[in-house]
Amino acid sequence: MGRIRVLDTETINLVAAGEVVERPASVVKELMENAFDAGATQVSVSVEKELKAVTVTDNGGGIAAEDVLLAFERHATSKISSSSDLGRIQTLGFRGEALPSIAAVARVELKTRTPEALGGTLLVIEGGEVRDFRPAGAPRGTTVTVRDLFYNTPARRAFLGSPRAEGARLTDVVTRLALGRPEVSVRLVSGGREVFHTPGTSLIDAITAIYGVTVAEALVPVDAVSEGIQVQGYTGRPALTRTTRSGQTFLINGRYIRHGGLAAAVYQAYGTLLPAGKHPFFVLHLLLDPGAVDVNVHPQKLTVRFAQEREVAGLVRAALKQALFGRVSLIPGAGPGPRAASAGAPPQEGWAGMLQRLGSPKEGRLTPPGAGMIPGGGSHGDGLFASAENELFFREETRGYSEKTGFPDLEYLGFLPPVYLLTRGPGGLFIVDQHAAHERVLFEEYSAAMARGGITSQFLMEPEPVESSAGDLTDAAAELARYGFLIEPFGEGAAILRAIPAGLRRDSARLLLSDIMACLAAGDAPAREQAVLASMACHSAVKAGEVCSSTEAVALLNRLAACREPFTCPHGRPTTICLSHEELLRRFGRR
Repeated sequence: MGRIRVLDTETINLVAAGEVVERPASVVKELMENAFDAGATQVSVSVEKELKAVTVTDNGGGIAAEDVLLAFERHATSKISSSSDLGRIQTLGFRGEALPSIAAVARVELKTRTPEALGGTLLVIEGGEVRDFRPAGAPRGTTVTVRDLFYNTPARRAFLGSPRAEGARLTDVVTRLALGRPEVSVRLVSGGREVFHTPGTSLIDAITAIYGVTVAEALVPVDAVSEGIQVQGYTGRPALTRTTRSGQTFLINGRYIRHGGLAAAVYQAYGTLLPAGKHPFFVLHLLLDPGAVDVNVHPQKLTVRFAQEREVAGLVRAALKQALFGRVSLIPGAGPGPRAASAGAPPQEGWAGMLQRLGSPKEGRLTPPGAGMIPGGGSHGDGLFASAENELFFREETRGYSEKTGFPDLEYLGFLPPVYLLTRGPGGLFIVDQHAAHERVLFEEYSAAMARGGITSQFLMEPEPVESSAGDLTDAAAELARYGFLIEPFGEGAAILRAIPAGLRRDSARLLLSDIMACLAAGDAPAREQAVLASMACHSAVKAGEVCSSTEAVALLNRLAACREPFTCPHGRPTTICLSHEELLRRFGRR
Protein backbone atom coordinates (compact mmCIF):
# COMPACT_ATOMS: atom_id res chain seq x y z
CA MET A 1 0.00 0.00 0.00
CA GLY A 2 1.28 3.46 -0.88
CA ARG A 3 1.67 6.46 1.39
CA ILE A 4 -1.45 8.04 2.86
CA ARG A 5 -2.10 11.56 1.54
CA VAL A 6 -4.82 14.17 1.61
CA LEU A 7 -6.68 14.42 -1.69
CA ASP A 8 -6.70 17.68 -3.61
CA THR A 9 -9.89 19.75 -3.78
CA GLU A 10 -10.74 18.78 -7.37
CA THR A 11 -10.56 15.05 -6.59
CA ILE A 12 -12.56 15.51 -3.37
CA ASN A 13 -15.31 17.27 -5.32
CA LEU A 14 -15.43 14.49 -7.92
CA VAL A 15 -15.66 11.82 -5.21
CA ALA A 16 -18.49 13.72 -3.52
CA ALA A 17 -20.21 14.12 -6.88
CA GLY A 18 -20.05 10.37 -7.38
CA GLU A 19 -21.96 9.88 -4.14
CA VAL A 20 -24.69 12.36 -5.01
CA VAL A 21 -24.88 12.54 -8.82
CA GLU A 22 -25.31 9.23 -10.59
CA ARG A 23 -27.33 10.27 -13.63
CA PRO A 24 -29.65 13.05 -14.89
CA ALA A 25 -32.44 11.77 -12.65
CA SER A 26 -30.36 12.31 -9.51
CA VAL A 27 -29.55 15.86 -10.63
CA VAL A 28 -33.24 16.64 -10.97
CA LYS A 29 -34.00 14.99 -7.63
CA GLU A 30 -31.48 17.17 -5.79
CA LEU A 31 -32.67 20.36 -7.47
CA MET A 32 -36.36 19.64 -6.90
CA GLU A 33 -35.76 18.81 -3.25
CA ASN A 34 -33.96 22.13 -2.86
CA ALA A 35 -36.96 23.86 -4.46
CA PHE A 36 -39.41 22.20 -2.06
CA ASP A 37 -37.23 23.03 0.93
CA ALA A 38 -37.14 26.66 -0.26
CA GLY A 39 -40.93 26.85 0.12
CA ALA A 40 -41.82 26.75 -3.57
CA THR A 41 -45.47 26.32 -4.51
CA GLN A 42 -44.65 25.88 -8.20
CA VAL A 43 -41.82 23.80 -9.64
CA SER A 44 -41.16 23.25 -13.34
CA VAL A 45 -38.76 20.69 -14.83
CA SER A 46 -37.80 21.02 -18.48
CA VAL A 47 -35.71 18.39 -20.27
CA GLU A 48 -34.10 18.99 -23.66
CA LYS A 49 -33.94 16.26 -26.30
CA GLU A 50 -31.28 13.61 -25.72
CA LEU A 51 -31.01 14.99 -22.16
CA LYS A 52 -28.47 17.59 -23.28
CA ALA A 53 -29.76 19.92 -20.56
CA VAL A 54 -32.27 19.93 -17.71
CA THR A 55 -33.74 23.06 -16.12
CA VAL A 56 -35.51 23.25 -12.76
CA THR A 57 -37.40 26.45 -12.01
CA ASP A 58 -39.17 27.30 -8.75
CA ASN A 59 -40.91 30.26 -7.10
CA GLY A 60 -39.39 29.62 -3.68
CA GLY A 61 -37.41 31.86 -1.41
CA GLY A 62 -34.37 32.14 -3.66
CA ILE A 63 -30.76 32.64 -2.54
CA ALA A 64 -29.41 35.96 -1.26
CA ALA A 65 -26.74 37.45 -3.52
CA GLU A 66 -24.08 37.19 -0.81
CA ASP A 67 -24.85 33.47 -0.33
CA VAL A 68 -24.83 32.35 -3.96
CA LEU A 69 -21.14 31.44 -4.14
CA LEU A 70 -21.32 29.88 -0.66
CA ALA A 71 -24.11 27.57 -1.86
CA PHE A 72 -21.56 25.93 -4.14
CA GLU A 73 -19.13 25.20 -1.33
CA ARG A 74 -19.11 21.67 0.07
CA HIS A 75 -20.88 21.17 3.41
CA ALA A 76 -22.49 24.60 3.19
CA THR A 77 -26.21 24.39 3.98
CA SER A 78 -29.09 26.40 5.42
CA LYS A 79 -30.97 23.27 6.53
CA ILE A 80 -29.06 22.18 9.62
CA SER A 81 -26.92 24.12 12.07
CA SER A 82 -25.57 21.46 14.46
CA SER A 83 -25.17 17.72 14.92
CA SER A 84 -28.33 17.60 17.04
CA ASP A 85 -30.37 18.52 13.95
CA LEU A 86 -29.35 15.25 12.30
CA GLY A 87 -31.68 13.32 14.60
CA ARG A 88 -34.79 15.24 13.50
CA ILE A 89 -34.41 15.96 9.79
CA GLN A 90 -37.50 17.79 8.49
CA THR A 91 -36.17 18.87 5.09
CA LEU A 92 -35.66 16.71 2.01
CA GLY A 93 -31.99 17.62 1.65
CA PHE A 94 -29.53 18.72 4.28
CA ARG A 95 -25.95 17.71 3.51
CA GLY A 96 -25.06 20.79 1.44
CA GLU A 97 -23.36 18.80 -1.31
CA ALA A 98 -25.93 18.82 -4.11
CA LEU A 99 -24.96 22.05 -5.90
CA PRO A 100 -21.16 21.68 -5.61
CA SER A 101 -21.37 18.02 -6.63
CA ILE A 102 -23.45 18.82 -9.70
CA ALA A 103 -21.21 21.78 -10.61
CA ALA A 104 -18.13 19.54 -10.39
CA VAL A 105 -19.28 17.36 -13.31
CA ALA A 106 -21.41 19.66 -15.46
CA ARG A 107 -21.90 23.17 -16.81
CA VAL A 108 -24.32 24.93 -14.45
CA GLU A 109 -26.16 28.23 -14.78
CA LEU A 110 -28.10 29.57 -11.78
CA LYS A 111 -30.40 32.57 -11.65
CA THR A 112 -31.98 33.50 -8.35
CA ARG A 113 -33.75 36.32 -6.50
CA THR A 114 -35.14 36.58 -2.99
CA PRO A 115 -38.58 38.21 -2.51
CA GLU A 116 -37.16 41.34 -0.88
CA ALA A 117 -34.37 41.91 -3.44
CA LEU A 118 -34.83 44.40 -6.30
CA GLY A 119 -32.65 42.36 -8.65
CA GLY A 120 -31.33 38.87 -9.00
CA THR A 121 -27.99 37.12 -9.38
CA LEU A 122 -26.48 35.08 -12.22
CA LEU A 123 -23.81 32.45 -11.64
CA VAL A 124 -22.19 30.22 -14.28
CA ILE A 125 -19.91 27.36 -13.18
CA GLU A 126 -18.18 24.77 -15.38
CA GLY A 127 -16.44 21.80 -13.82
CA GLY A 128 -16.38 23.55 -10.47
CA GLU A 129 -14.80 26.74 -11.84
CA VAL A 130 -16.72 30.06 -11.73
CA ARG A 131 -17.06 31.49 -15.26
CA ASP A 132 -19.51 34.31 -14.61
CA PHE A 133 -20.95 35.92 -11.48
CA ARG A 134 -22.92 39.17 -11.66
CA PRO A 135 -26.24 40.86 -10.93
CA ALA A 136 -29.00 40.01 -13.40
CA GLY A 137 -32.73 40.31 -13.81
CA ALA A 138 -34.59 37.29 -12.46
CA PRO A 139 -38.06 36.39 -11.19
CA ARG A 140 -38.55 35.44 -7.56
CA GLY A 141 -37.16 32.00 -6.85
CA THR A 142 -34.40 29.99 -8.48
CA THR A 143 -33.73 28.57 -11.93
CA VAL A 144 -30.91 26.05 -12.38
CA THR A 145 -29.88 24.75 -15.81
CA VAL A 146 -27.48 21.81 -15.95
CA ARG A 147 -25.83 21.04 -19.30
CA ASP A 148 -23.42 18.40 -20.56
CA LEU A 149 -23.50 16.21 -17.46
CA PHE A 150 -20.21 14.30 -16.98
CA TYR A 151 -18.55 16.22 -19.84
CA ASN A 152 -15.30 16.19 -17.88
CA THR A 153 -15.61 12.57 -16.64
CA PRO A 154 -16.13 10.55 -19.83
CA ALA A 155 -15.77 7.21 -18.03
CA ARG A 156 -18.86 7.93 -15.95
CA ARG A 157 -20.74 9.27 -18.95
CA ALA A 158 -20.09 5.97 -20.75
CA PHE A 159 -21.96 4.09 -18.03
CA LEU A 160 -25.19 6.01 -18.55
CA GLY A 161 -28.04 4.24 -20.29
CA SER A 162 -29.67 5.33 -23.52
CA PRO A 163 -31.42 8.71 -23.55
CA ARG A 164 -34.72 6.87 -23.52
CA ALA A 165 -33.79 4.79 -20.45
CA GLU A 166 -32.34 7.76 -18.59
CA GLY A 167 -35.38 9.82 -19.53
CA ALA A 168 -37.66 7.17 -18.05
CA ARG A 169 -35.68 7.24 -14.81
CA LEU A 170 -35.93 11.03 -14.70
CA THR A 171 -39.69 10.94 -15.27
CA ASP A 172 -40.06 8.38 -12.48
CA VAL A 173 -38.13 10.60 -10.05
CA VAL A 174 -40.19 13.69 -10.88
CA THR A 175 -43.36 11.62 -10.49
CA ARG A 176 -42.39 10.38 -7.00
CA LEU A 177 -41.41 13.87 -5.88
CA ALA A 178 -44.66 15.35 -7.20
CA LEU A 179 -46.65 12.71 -5.31
CA GLY A 180 -44.61 13.47 -2.20
CA ARG A 181 -45.61 17.14 -2.31
CA PRO A 182 -49.15 17.24 -3.73
CA GLU A 183 -49.61 20.75 -2.30
CA VAL A 184 -46.97 21.97 -4.80
CA SER A 185 -47.80 22.37 -8.50
CA VAL A 186 -45.23 20.34 -10.46
CA ARG A 187 -44.84 20.53 -14.25
CA LEU A 188 -42.67 18.20 -16.32
CA VAL A 189 -41.83 19.06 -19.94
CA SER A 190 -39.67 16.74 -22.04
CA GLY A 191 -38.55 17.63 -25.53
CA GLY A 192 -41.08 20.45 -25.65
CA ARG A 193 -43.98 18.14 -24.72
CA GLU A 194 -45.79 18.43 -21.39
CA VAL A 195 -45.69 15.05 -19.67
CA PHE A 196 -47.87 16.08 -16.73
CA HIS A 197 -48.80 19.12 -14.66
CA THR A 198 -50.13 18.64 -11.13
CA PRO A 199 -52.39 21.44 -9.84
CA GLY A 200 -50.99 21.63 -6.28
CA THR A 201 -54.40 21.07 -4.69
CA SER A 202 -54.61 17.51 -3.34
CA LEU A 203 -53.08 14.06 -3.61
CA ILE A 204 -55.95 12.63 -5.67
CA ASP A 205 -55.62 15.55 -8.10
CA ALA A 206 -51.88 14.90 -8.40
CA ILE A 207 -52.51 11.20 -9.06
CA THR A 208 -55.10 12.08 -11.69
CA ALA A 209 -52.73 14.50 -13.43
CA ILE A 210 -49.94 11.91 -13.52
CA TYR A 211 -51.73 8.60 -14.10
CA GLY A 212 -55.07 9.65 -15.56
CA VAL A 213 -58.74 9.56 -14.57
CA THR A 214 -59.10 5.80 -15.14
CA VAL A 215 -56.47 5.02 -12.50
CA ALA A 216 -57.85 7.62 -10.08
CA GLU A 217 -61.34 6.15 -10.28
CA ALA A 218 -60.00 2.68 -9.45
CA LEU A 219 -58.50 3.81 -6.13
CA VAL A 220 -59.66 3.42 -2.55
CA PRO A 221 -58.78 6.11 0.04
CA VAL A 222 -56.60 5.09 2.97
CA ASP A 223 -56.61 7.05 6.23
CA ALA A 224 -55.65 5.69 9.65
CA VAL A 225 -53.73 6.89 12.68
CA SER A 226 -52.37 5.19 15.76
CA GLU A 227 -50.05 6.38 18.52
CA GLY A 228 -48.58 9.32 16.63
CA ILE A 229 -48.19 7.47 13.31
CA GLN A 230 -50.50 8.34 10.44
CA VAL A 231 -50.92 6.71 7.05
CA GLN A 232 -52.88 8.44 4.29
CA GLY A 233 -53.22 8.02 0.56
CA TYR A 234 -54.80 5.71 -1.96
CA THR A 235 -54.53 2.07 -2.90
CA GLY A 236 -55.80 0.29 -5.98
CA ARG A 237 -58.74 -2.02 -6.30
CA PRO A 238 -57.85 -5.54 -7.48
CA ALA A 239 -58.74 -4.60 -11.06
CA LEU A 240 -55.85 -2.11 -11.03
CA THR A 241 -53.11 -4.66 -10.32
CA ARG A 242 -50.03 -4.47 -12.55
CA THR A 243 -47.33 -6.78 -13.82
CA THR A 244 -44.55 -4.68 -12.22
CA ARG A 245 -44.07 -2.72 -9.00
CA SER A 246 -43.69 0.59 -10.84
CA GLY A 247 -47.00 1.92 -9.51
CA GLN A 248 -45.95 1.69 -5.85
CA THR A 249 -44.99 4.82 -3.90
CA PHE A 250 -44.12 5.08 -0.21
CA LEU A 251 -43.51 8.55 1.24
CA ILE A 252 -42.25 9.27 4.74
CA ASN A 253 -42.93 12.87 5.84
CA GLY A 254 -43.02 13.79 2.15
CA ARG A 255 -39.86 11.88 1.23
CA TYR A 256 -39.99 9.03 -1.31
CA ILE A 257 -38.44 5.86 0.11
CA ARG A 258 -38.16 2.13 -0.52
CA HIS A 259 -38.78 -0.24 2.38
CA GLY A 260 -39.12 -4.01 2.18
CA GLY A 261 -41.00 -4.30 5.46
CA LEU A 262 -43.66 -1.80 4.43
CA ALA A 263 -44.02 -3.46 1.01
CA ALA A 264 -44.52 -6.83 2.72
CA ALA A 265 -47.23 -5.29 4.91
CA VAL A 266 -49.10 -4.08 1.81
CA TYR A 267 -48.98 -7.50 0.17
CA GLN A 268 -50.15 -9.13 3.39
CA ALA A 269 -53.10 -6.73 3.53
CA TYR A 270 -54.14 -7.60 -0.02
CA GLY A 271 -53.79 -11.33 0.65
CA THR A 272 -55.73 -13.32 -1.92
CA LEU A 273 -56.98 -10.21 -3.72
CA LEU A 274 -53.79 -10.38 -5.79
CA PRO A 275 -53.55 -12.88 -8.65
CA ALA A 276 -50.23 -14.68 -9.03
CA GLY A 277 -47.60 -12.44 -10.60
CA LYS A 278 -49.62 -9.25 -10.10
CA HIS A 279 -48.72 -6.24 -7.97
CA PRO A 280 -50.89 -3.58 -6.32
CA PHE A 281 -50.86 0.12 -7.16
CA PHE A 282 -50.64 2.50 -4.22
CA VAL A 283 -49.51 5.95 -3.10
CA LEU A 284 -49.12 6.00 0.68
CA HIS A 285 -47.95 8.89 2.84
CA LEU A 286 -46.68 8.10 6.33
CA LEU A 287 -46.42 10.88 8.88
CA LEU A 288 -44.49 10.42 12.10
CA ASP A 289 -42.13 12.23 14.42
CA PRO A 290 -38.91 12.98 12.47
CA GLY A 291 -36.97 11.74 15.48
CA ALA A 292 -38.54 8.29 15.04
CA VAL A 293 -37.07 7.71 11.57
CA ASP A 294 -33.45 7.76 10.36
CA VAL A 295 -33.33 9.13 6.81
CA ASN A 296 -29.54 9.32 6.55
CA VAL A 297 -28.98 5.62 5.85
CA HIS A 298 -28.53 5.89 2.08
CA PRO A 299 -26.59 8.53 0.05
CA GLN A 300 -29.73 9.34 -1.92
CA LYS A 301 -31.87 8.88 1.22
CA LEU A 302 -34.00 6.20 -0.45
CA THR A 303 -33.67 3.83 2.51
CA VAL A 304 -34.80 4.66 6.04
CA ARG A 305 -34.85 2.98 9.44
CA PHE A 306 -37.73 3.28 11.89
CA ALA A 307 -37.40 3.30 15.64
CA GLN A 308 -40.55 1.13 15.72
CA GLU A 309 -40.49 -0.98 12.57
CA ARG A 310 -43.24 -3.40 13.65
CA GLU A 311 -45.60 -0.66 14.76
CA VAL A 312 -45.31 1.22 11.47
CA ALA A 313 -45.70 -1.92 9.35
CA GLY A 314 -48.63 -3.03 11.51
CA LEU A 315 -50.47 0.23 10.98
CA VAL A 316 -49.89 0.11 7.21
CA ARG A 317 -51.26 -3.43 7.08
CA ALA A 318 -54.30 -2.60 9.23
CA ALA A 319 -55.01 0.64 7.33
CA LEU A 320 -55.06 -1.13 3.98
CA LYS A 321 -57.25 -3.89 5.39
CA GLN A 322 -59.64 -1.22 6.55
CA ALA A 323 -59.60 0.50 3.17
CA LEU A 324 -59.99 -2.65 1.07
CA PHE A 325 -62.62 -4.43 3.15
CA GLY A 326 -64.36 -1.60 4.97
CA ARG A 327 -67.70 -1.07 3.22
CA VAL A 328 -66.07 -0.54 -0.18
CA SER A 329 -67.19 -2.60 -3.15
CA LEU A 330 -64.25 -4.12 -5.00
CA ILE A 331 -66.40 -5.61 -7.74
CA PRO A 332 -65.09 -4.65 -11.20
CA GLY A 333 -67.53 -2.37 -12.98
CA ALA A 334 -69.67 -1.76 -9.90
CA GLY A 335 -69.23 2.00 -9.96
CA PRO A 336 -66.67 4.80 -10.03
CA GLY A 337 -63.94 5.05 -7.46
CA PRO A 338 -63.51 7.85 -4.91
CA ARG A 339 -62.33 10.41 -7.46
CA ALA A 340 -63.56 13.32 -5.37
CA ALA A 341 -62.80 11.75 -1.99
CA SER A 342 -60.43 13.61 0.28
CA ALA A 343 -57.31 11.79 1.40
CA GLY A 344 -53.62 12.51 1.57
CA ALA A 345 -52.05 15.90 2.17
CA PRO A 346 -54.43 18.85 2.63
CA PRO A 347 -54.03 21.38 -0.17
CA GLN A 348 -51.85 24.05 1.43
CA GLU A 349 -51.04 22.84 4.92
CA GLY A 350 -47.62 21.40 4.13
CA TRP A 351 -45.75 18.70 6.01
CA ALA A 352 -44.55 20.87 8.88
CA GLY A 353 -48.14 21.75 9.76
CA MET A 354 -49.26 18.16 9.44
CA LEU A 355 -46.52 16.97 11.77
CA GLN A 356 -47.50 19.59 14.35
CA ARG A 357 -51.13 18.58 14.04
CA LEU A 358 -50.42 14.87 14.31
CA GLY A 359 -50.56 13.62 17.85
CA SER A 360 -53.92 12.33 18.93
CA PRO A 361 -56.08 9.84 17.01
CA LYS A 362 -58.90 11.28 14.98
CA GLU A 363 -62.47 10.30 15.72
CA GLY A 364 -63.86 7.75 13.30
CA ARG A 365 -60.49 6.44 12.14
CA LEU A 366 -58.83 3.16 12.86
CA THR A 367 -57.02 3.84 16.15
CA PRO A 368 -56.12 0.47 17.69
CA PRO A 369 -53.98 1.08 20.76
CA GLY A 370 -51.64 -1.70 19.71
CA ALA A 371 -52.03 -1.83 15.95
CA GLY A 372 -48.28 -1.88 15.55
CA MET A 373 -48.07 -5.05 17.60
CA ILE A 374 -49.53 -7.12 14.79
CA PRO A 375 -46.37 -8.94 13.66
CA GLY A 376 -45.63 -9.38 10.01
CA GLY A 377 -44.63 -12.51 8.18
CA GLY A 378 -46.74 -14.90 10.24
CA SER A 379 -49.72 -16.96 9.20
CA HIS A 380 -52.99 -18.04 10.61
CA GLY A 381 -56.11 -18.50 8.58
CA ASP A 382 -55.62 -15.89 5.87
CA GLY A 383 -51.83 -15.84 5.97
CA LEU A 384 -51.52 -12.55 7.87
CA PHE A 385 -51.02 -13.62 11.45
CA ALA A 386 -48.41 -15.50 13.42
CA SER A 387 -50.95 -16.99 15.83
CA ALA A 388 -54.64 -17.31 16.58
CA GLU A 389 -54.19 -14.73 19.37
CA ASN A 390 -52.87 -12.16 16.89
CA GLU A 391 -55.69 -12.92 14.49
CA LEU A 392 -58.23 -12.46 17.29
CA PHE A 393 -56.56 -9.16 18.22
CA PHE A 394 -56.87 -7.89 14.66
CA ARG A 395 -60.49 -9.05 14.36
CA GLU A 396 -61.37 -7.18 17.55
CA GLU A 397 -59.53 -4.03 16.51
CA THR A 398 -61.15 -3.96 13.08
CA ARG A 399 -64.58 -5.19 14.08
CA GLY A 400 -66.14 -1.89 13.10
CA TYR A 401 -65.49 -2.45 9.41
CA SER A 402 -64.66 -6.08 8.77
CA GLU A 403 -68.18 -7.26 9.42
CA LYS A 404 -69.39 -5.13 6.46
CA THR A 405 -67.33 -5.70 3.34
CA GLY A 406 -69.29 -3.65 0.85
CA PHE A 407 -70.48 -6.76 -1.00
CA PRO A 408 -74.00 -5.96 -2.29
CA ASP A 409 -77.24 -7.82 -1.74
CA LEU A 410 -77.84 -9.80 -4.94
CA GLU A 411 -81.08 -11.24 -6.29
CA TYR A 412 -80.63 -14.48 -8.25
CA LEU A 413 -82.02 -14.36 -11.80
CA GLY A 414 -80.72 -17.48 -13.53
CA PHE A 415 -77.81 -19.61 -14.70
CA LEU A 416 -75.67 -18.84 -17.75
CA PRO A 417 -73.68 -21.88 -18.87
CA PRO A 418 -71.06 -22.95 -18.27
CA VAL A 419 -70.35 -21.34 -14.91
CA TYR A 420 -72.12 -18.03 -14.34
CA LEU A 421 -74.90 -16.98 -11.98
CA LEU A 422 -76.84 -13.95 -13.23
CA THR A 423 -78.03 -11.65 -10.46
CA ARG A 424 -79.57 -8.23 -10.00
CA GLY A 425 -78.03 -5.78 -7.58
CA PRO A 426 -77.73 -2.08 -6.85
CA GLY A 427 -76.59 -0.33 -9.99
CA GLY A 428 -76.83 -3.05 -12.59
CA LEU A 429 -76.40 -6.69 -13.62
CA PHE A 430 -73.98 -8.70 -11.47
CA ILE A 431 -72.41 -11.85 -12.88
CA VAL A 432 -70.99 -14.35 -10.39
CA ASP A 433 -68.49 -17.06 -11.33
CA GLN A 434 -69.91 -19.96 -9.33
CA HIS A 435 -66.59 -21.84 -9.21
CA ALA A 436 -64.62 -18.79 -8.02
CA ALA A 437 -67.35 -17.92 -5.52
CA HIS A 438 -67.45 -21.45 -4.14
CA GLU A 439 -63.65 -21.47 -3.93
CA ARG A 440 -63.75 -18.31 -1.80
CA VAL A 441 -66.43 -19.74 0.50
CA LEU A 442 -64.57 -23.03 0.98
CA PHE A 443 -61.21 -21.30 1.44
CA GLU A 444 -62.54 -19.21 4.32
CA GLU A 445 -64.32 -22.20 5.85
CA TYR A 446 -61.12 -24.25 5.65
CA SER A 447 -59.16 -21.33 7.14
CA ALA A 448 -61.59 -21.14 10.06
CA ALA A 449 -61.27 -24.91 10.57
CA MET A 450 -57.48 -24.64 10.63
CA ALA A 451 -57.77 -21.92 13.28
CA ARG A 452 -59.76 -24.40 15.39
CA GLY A 453 -57.08 -27.07 15.05
CA GLY A 454 -57.63 -28.77 11.70
CA ILE A 455 -60.02 -29.85 8.97
CA THR A 456 -62.52 -32.59 9.70
CA SER A 457 -61.85 -35.97 8.08
CA GLN A 458 -64.24 -38.52 6.61
CA PHE A 459 -63.12 -42.14 6.71
CA LEU A 460 -63.18 -44.20 3.54
CA MET A 461 -65.22 -47.38 3.50
CA GLU A 462 -62.24 -49.08 1.90
CA PRO A 463 -58.71 -47.67 2.48
CA GLU A 464 -56.98 -46.78 -0.75
CA PRO A 465 -53.35 -47.66 -1.52
CA VAL A 466 -51.09 -44.78 -2.46
CA GLU A 467 -48.14 -45.73 -4.61
CA SER A 468 -46.33 -42.56 -5.65
CA SER A 469 -43.89 -40.98 -3.18
CA ALA A 470 -45.18 -43.17 -0.38
CA GLY A 471 -42.16 -42.43 1.78
CA ASP A 472 -42.71 -38.68 1.50
CA LEU A 473 -46.38 -39.14 2.34
CA THR A 474 -45.71 -41.03 5.55
CA ASP A 475 -43.07 -38.49 6.57
CA ALA A 476 -45.65 -35.74 6.11
CA ALA A 477 -48.48 -37.71 7.75
CA ALA A 478 -48.75 -35.45 10.80
CA GLU A 479 -49.06 -32.29 8.71
CA LEU A 480 -51.43 -33.96 6.24
CA ALA A 481 -53.67 -34.93 9.14
CA ARG A 482 -54.28 -31.23 9.85
CA TYR A 483 -55.76 -30.97 6.38
CA GLY A 484 -58.03 -33.97 6.83
CA PHE A 485 -55.86 -36.70 5.21
CA LEU A 486 -55.02 -39.79 7.30
CA ILE A 487 -52.04 -41.66 5.85
CA GLU A 488 -50.61 -44.89 7.26
CA PRO A 489 -47.55 -46.88 6.17
CA PHE A 490 -48.42 -50.17 4.47
CA GLY A 491 -45.33 -52.22 4.10
CA GLU A 492 -41.99 -51.10 2.73
CA GLY A 493 -42.25 -48.10 0.41
CA ALA A 494 -46.06 -48.14 0.41
CA ALA A 495 -48.88 -46.31 2.19
CA ILE A 496 -52.66 -46.35 2.42
CA LEU A 497 -55.12 -43.49 2.56
CA ARG A 498 -57.70 -44.07 5.32
CA ALA A 499 -59.51 -40.72 5.43
CA ILE A 500 -59.93 -37.59 3.29
CA PRO A 501 -61.27 -34.08 4.03
CA ALA A 502 -64.99 -34.08 4.74
CA GLY A 503 -67.07 -33.16 1.72
CA LEU A 504 -64.35 -33.97 -0.81
CA ARG A 505 -64.98 -36.54 -3.52
CA ARG A 506 -62.76 -39.60 -3.52
CA ASP A 507 -61.45 -39.00 -7.07
CA SER A 508 -60.63 -35.39 -6.26
CA ALA A 509 -58.82 -36.42 -3.09
CA ARG A 510 -56.06 -38.29 -4.93
CA LEU A 511 -55.39 -35.32 -7.23
CA LEU A 512 -55.49 -32.94 -4.28
CA LEU A 513 -53.03 -35.05 -2.31
CA SER A 514 -50.47 -34.69 -5.09
CA ASP A 515 -50.98 -30.91 -5.17
CA ILE A 516 -50.63 -30.66 -1.41
CA MET A 517 -47.33 -32.50 -1.43
CA ALA A 518 -46.03 -30.04 -4.02
CA CYS A 519 -47.21 -27.12 -1.86
CA LEU A 520 -45.56 -28.53 1.26
CA ALA A 521 -42.23 -28.74 -0.53
CA ALA A 522 -42.06 -25.02 -1.32
CA GLY A 523 -42.16 -21.71 0.53
CA ASP A 524 -42.41 -20.85 4.20
CA ALA A 525 -45.13 -22.10 6.54
CA PRO A 526 -47.61 -19.22 5.93
CA ALA A 527 -47.30 -19.51 2.15
CA ARG A 528 -47.61 -23.30 2.30
CA GLU A 529 -50.80 -23.21 4.33
CA GLN A 530 -52.44 -20.66 2.08
CA ALA A 531 -51.43 -22.60 -1.04
CA VAL A 532 -52.76 -25.87 0.40
CA LEU A 533 -56.10 -24.35 1.41
CA ALA A 534 -56.48 -22.65 -1.97
CA SER A 535 -55.81 -25.96 -3.71
CA MET A 536 -58.31 -27.75 -1.46
CA ALA A 537 -60.95 -25.13 -2.21
CA CYS A 538 -60.33 -25.44 -5.95
CA HIS A 539 -60.65 -29.24 -5.94
CA SER A 540 -63.77 -29.16 -3.76
CA ALA A 541 -65.64 -26.32 -5.48
CA VAL A 542 -68.42 -26.75 -8.00
CA LYS A 543 -66.98 -27.06 -11.51
CA ALA A 544 -67.78 -25.38 -14.80
CA GLY A 545 -70.67 -27.17 -16.48
CA GLU A 546 -72.25 -28.26 -13.20
CA VAL A 547 -75.67 -26.66 -12.94
CA CYS A 548 -76.74 -25.40 -9.52
CA SER A 549 -80.40 -25.38 -8.61
CA SER A 550 -82.00 -22.08 -7.71
CA THR A 551 -81.88 -23.02 -4.05
CA GLU A 552 -78.20 -23.94 -4.27
CA ALA A 553 -77.38 -20.75 -6.16
CA VAL A 554 -79.11 -18.55 -3.58
CA ALA A 555 -77.35 -20.40 -0.77
CA LEU A 556 -73.97 -19.89 -2.48
CA LEU A 557 -74.64 -16.16 -2.91
CA ASN A 558 -75.53 -15.84 0.78
CA ARG A 559 -72.40 -17.72 1.85
CA LEU A 560 -70.28 -15.54 -0.45
CA ALA A 561 -71.77 -12.35 1.00
CA ALA A 562 -70.86 -13.58 4.49
CA CYS A 563 -67.17 -14.01 3.60
CA ARG A 564 -64.55 -11.63 4.91
CA GLU A 565 -63.02 -11.22 1.45
CA PRO A 566 -65.80 -12.05 -1.01
CA PHE A 567 -64.49 -10.19 -4.03
CA THR A 568 -61.88 -12.67 -5.27
CA CYS A 569 -61.18 -16.38 -5.18
CA PRO A 570 -58.09 -17.56 -3.23
CA HIS A 571 -56.04 -17.23 -6.43
CA GLY A 572 -56.96 -13.56 -6.92
CA ARG A 573 -59.53 -13.92 -9.72
CA PRO A 574 -62.75 -11.90 -9.28
CA THR A 575 -65.78 -13.79 -8.01
CA THR A 576 -68.16 -11.15 -9.32
CA ILE A 577 -68.28 -8.48 -12.01
CA CYS A 578 -70.90 -5.84 -12.75
CA LEU A 579 -72.42 -4.47 -15.91
CA SER A 580 -73.67 -1.15 -14.60
CA HIS A 581 -76.75 0.64 -15.88
CA GLU A 582 -74.43 3.27 -17.34
CA GLU A 583 -72.46 0.60 -19.20
CA LEU A 584 -75.65 -1.04 -20.52
CA LEU A 585 -76.95 2.31 -21.73
CA ARG A 586 -73.68 2.92 -23.53
CA ARG A 587 -73.60 -0.57 -25.07
CA PHE A 588 -77.15 -0.19 -26.40
CA GLY A 589 -76.47 3.27 -27.78
CA ARG A 590 -78.85 4.98 -25.40
CA ARG A 591 -76.20 7.42 -24.19
